[in-house]
Amino acid sequence: MNQNMIAEARPALNGSEMIRLRRQIRLLQVGILALIATSGAGVMLGMQNSDARKGPVRFEELTVQRLNVAEADGTLRLVVSSRDRFPGDFYKGAESPRPDRKHVAGMLFLNDEGTECGGLIYGAKMDGDGSAGEAGLSLTFDRLRQDQTLQLLHQEGGGRAMTGVSISDRPDGLKYSIAQLKRDVAEIEKLPADQQQAGFSELKAAGKLGSSRAYLGTTPDQGSALVLNDASGRRRLMLLVTAEGEPKMQVFDDNGKVKGEFAITAAGSAAPAAPAAAREAK
Repeated sequence: MNQNMIAEARPALNGSEMIRLRRQIRLLQVGILALIATSGAGVMLGMQNSDARKGPVRFEELTVQRLNVAEADGTLRLVVSSRDRFPGDFYKGAESPRPDRKHVAGMLFLNDEGTECGGLIYGAKMDGDGSAGEAGLSLTFDRLRQDQTLQLLHQEGGGRAMTGVSISDRPDGLKYSIAQLKRDVAEIEKLPADQQQAGFSELKAAGKLGSSRAYLGTTPDQGSALVLNDASGRRRLMLLVTAEGEPKMQVFDDNGKVKGEFAITAAGSAAPAAPAAAREAK
């Protein structure tokens, strides 16, 4: 079919129809121009309002899997996260993997240089029918560029639980950082298994592993205790109240063995407790 045949096949428009068609085209053109003008004004207004809306924005409820709080320059200062999106650890803004954190949720605190300086983590693992499991919670604060020095903790499992506050010593992070410790540990772990313990003992002797200095809280056997250690982390003194209500004080030797035990009598005085061999004979 040629163009002449097509033209002949089209019905001819009369004058009134042509006028109506032109009006419709003009109205359509005006509508398009109005839409373009309105959209442009909206974009400009949105840009202006974005500058004006730099103040606080309020939400009644917000559901997220992970929330990062950062400074204006992008330095990360706080991470609040679910278990599946929980991060590794941070040192000077760089994140390193922490497979041991894959079962916890919580938050991490970071200092001005983007180095982790504490956090709150918690988690629980149950068996198939929910009749048994284990749980833990830890709120920690770290020494600068080092590991935790103050910890509020709770642990339970196998029908036993303990809750308390732990205080630790850590090296000066400006002289020996946790990043350096990780490198040293990685080198030790490359050694044959029978040589690794010697490597860790060397780190401990040099004071690079830190040491536990004090603990105040409950014990797994339902007692309550104050434990004091020396600078090397060796237990030296423990004030204990047993689950049965017996108060006592224990003194330990260099090897962590009890060298003296004193029971608190009803009169309030301390009396030497029976030697361990005598107690066992009874």
